[in-house]
Amino acid sequence: MGRFLGVEKYGLFNLSYSIITLASTLAVFGLFNALPRFIPFHLEKNERNIVKSTIRFSTIFVFISSTIIGLIIFFFSNYIAISIFHEDKLGVIITIFLIGLPILSVNSIFQAILQGFKSVSYQVLLNEIILRIIKMIIFISFIILGYVLYGAIIALLLATFIVIIASYI
Repeated sequence: MGRFLGVEKYGLFNLSYSIITLASTLAVFGLFNALPRFIPFHLEKNERNIVKSTIRFSTIFVFISSTIIGLIIFFFSNYIAISIFHEDKLGVIITIFLIGLPILSVNSIFQAILQGFKSVSYQVLLNEIILRIIKMIIFISFIILGYVLYGAIIALLLATFIVIIASYI
């Protein structure tokens, strides 16, 4: 991806992705570590209703918290770009990435749920193999259309969304 983007665009991509990853970590509120322990504990006790309601609550909670954090960052994106990083173009890129903040946060929760159900091989298949293949296919499609930087962002977010749908099934 770096070869297609060039040094400047790849730097902007990574910097904005780092900001969104940090925001996603805050939005998850430690549930990524709690769910893999909580799910097997209650499955052992055959308390499937508790597991089901916890999964539902965690997903909704993280979606809402990531949306709120995303809105806060949205209002301060130009300030972050100009005052902190001294890069005018970064504000727009952060804003585009913010669309995917709930997607990336919910994906983290789904990874934790898969760990809780001891489906690590399925998690690795989805997040390490399928995600990368889909991301590259979408990215190459956007390169052909002439959208290199925005294509990289959309490829990451769209591929993550597809993986979320696949992990839900």
